[in-house]
Amino acid sequence: MLSSRTASACDNCRLRRRRCDRTRPKCSYCISQGVECIYSRTPDSQPSRLVQELMSIRKRLESITPLLEQPQVQLAPRGDNDPPVTALQNCPPLVLKSPHLMQILGLQSDLASVLYRLENTARQPPVSLFESTPAECFDLILRRVEERIHPWYPVLHSEFTTHFFEACATGFIPSTISCLSHLVIAVSSLIKNSPHSSHFEAALSMMGNVMHECSVTSVQCLILFGVYQAYLIRPRQAYEYVQAAFLKIQPFLKSPSYHEETPEAHLVSRLYWTIYILMSETYTHLNLSLPSKTLRGQSNMVTLPSSNDMWSSRSDQNAPSNSSLAGIPQEVDLQQALDAYATSGMAASDIYNGVFSTADEPIPNEFPDTYSAVHRAKYHMYEVNGYWPVIYRIILNGSADPELLPYGPLFFESVTAFLSDANMALWICRPKAWFLCASIYTISMATLRATDVQPLRLLVHKGLWEQLQVTVDALQKFGELSPSVRYMWDSLRERLSEARS
Repeated sequence: MLSSRTASACDNCRLRRRRCDRTRPKCSYCISQGVECIYSRTPDSQPSRLVQELMSIRKRLESITPLLEQPQVQLAPRGDNDPPVTALQNCPPLVLKSPHLMQILGLQSDLASVLYRLENTARQPPVSLFESTPAECFDLILRRVEERIHPWYPVLHSEFTTHFFEACATGFIPSTISCLSHLVIAVSSLIKNSPHSSHFEAALSMMGNVMHECSVTSVQCLILFGVYQAYLIRPRQAYEYVQAAFLKIQPFLKSPSYHEETPEAHLVSRLYWTIYILMSETYTHLNLSLPSKTLRGQSNMVTLPSSNDMWSSRSDQNAPSNSSLAGIPQEVDLQQALDAYATSGMAASDIYNGVFSTADEPIPNEFPDTYSAVHRAKYHMYEVNGYWPVIYRIILNGSADPELLPYGPLFFESVTAFLSDANMALWICRPKAWFLCASIYTISMATLRATDVQPLRLLVHKGLWEQLQVTVDALQKFGELSPSVRYMWDSLRERLSEARS
């Protein structure tokens, strides 16, 4: 039974948006901080509508668990030349790096490695000439970053605007602040669809300052290097920069001053969770080196970000900031659930309790507008993962038992909702494009594989076929920027054509 989200955390942990172990009468965090531990919410409060829906999904899946726990069987090959696949007892997660899933879908078992190698062939975009930027354009540059990047990746500090104008006025003297300023201009140029900016090259020339300096600013630089590469849909390069940022931030997380209520402590928390999301999204699908024990262990210790000392693009520091972190805690919860599912091989329904049971409000009734499409896509991705074990069992059997068949429409409805929101999210948060494309591709291929089973095919509605075609068109567009996405597009286009004919 899933516990109510309103009864999970003590007041101190809920205020700091951190995970609470719910120990009575005092939780571990309150004991370590020497503060009074208060549980002011009543345990009989009703969970939100979406949480109730997830609880309902879990209950339905639990009712068929005995049917899903069967010994190994041999899966019939898709074609005459395809070898039979021995199905493991545990359902493979819907991720590219699962060799067993790739075999089930009739793809190369090492497809994740193939896509990773393809990223080596990604061409560097042409570099535009370095041009001086008029002072009156600086406000527009900062505003673009504040509106399109900072809500997702809140890496800039409250005094950055002042530091930015100082760096511009002094001609960008080599330093980490100048490097960060160059990167902000470079990212802003991508937002307005300008060519690869020479400001990025200028920032690269200051990499020595970044790597040798042990400062929070150096961490900010490395994250923005990663965001820039992610915007260009270059996941391999983006991951390398963000991984370096993860190593750089360690001393600050271990510093006693981190536990104080200071602007730097709030900034470090925001940087950590930005790193976590960037690394987890890429690691979900690719076999990359990940300090998983450290990353996941720290996620239970690092406070969720707050809106304190937030950056504003306005030069007047007393002016209200347009930046908001309203959706970051929800995205952290969703990503942790998807991350746990992708790395454990467990059904998503079984992971929900372990990941969300200590969160104050993991999935609200309505996501903040800025985040809505991306968050809905991740929610429906989680929902698809919850139904996937049932579909997987039907694929293995080649037929559907009466007890399993009713879950077919629920799976296809979840896929349709996911594809709709994910295709929209591709244009809202471009640095997430590769993660979304990989997730779209994997779920679409699994859906088409399910249609090979005649009883399931009869349940597919017209809207799903239309959404799959929209997906192919979206992957084609982003495939122009990424060789790995182009591979996915070509593969999915061919498989969809076969399925519809």
